[in-house]
Amino acid sequence: MKVFYVLMICSFIYVFAADNDPADRKVLDTTNILIYRHIDRNTIRNKIKHFAYRRNEFSMKELTFMFAIPEQNIDGDPIIQHALEIQLQQGVLQDSGYTNEQATHEASDRISVFGLGEQRRDLLKPSLALLIIDIMMNPDYHGIDFVFTCRIIGMFMSTKFPTSYTKTAMVLPDDTCVIGHGSDGIKSYAYQGKYIHRVNNEDHSDVGKTINHELW
Repeated sequence: MKVFYVLMICSFIYVFAADNDPADRKVLDTTNILIYRHIDRNTIRNKIKHFAYRRNEFSMKELTFMFAIPEQNIDGDPIIQHALEIQLQQGVLQDSGYTNEQATHEASDRISVFGLGEQRRDLLKPSLALLIIDIMMNPDYHGIDFVFTCRIIGMFMSTKFPTSYTKTAMVLPDDTCVIGHGSDGIKSYAYQGKYIHRVNNEDHSDVGKTINHELW
């Protein structure tokens, strides 16, 4: 896990989400402001793909806690959660048109961390859904390997079902994307022609509806 270098550049460490203090709220709000800025500039897809591609740096579970449930502490560890949040914030600060000072100045501490987590899911859920659809419709433009699309599907599912969030997302040798969630739940997806479909968890040749039915 390559998150510890962030701690070296922080002048102090917040005890994150669980305490719900003003400093925590302002950090989360700053990130949300920058995410909204990318949505407004139609550049949020680039940021989502940027993080999804970093498979060797961020696990699926870490992506979930960054993008979908930032009000919780990953593995109950506020230090790691803060490091993940700062890395996401630094990533979305780039190409936002904002300086760090401008984004921080706009941020407030009036909304609870739980409200800010819900706000982040509301911001990212439609962006993730539209990106998944566009990857299917314009595969040559995106040129994205299915392993990364699988991670993006996992990110979407966490925004839709935060209490049963995605922990793993892997592509099996038969090109089936298996999303692990909750305590032992799984969802399986595979391309059938141009579109991604839900498939039976045990018999991947048993094809269900397209993923479009699950994106809203």
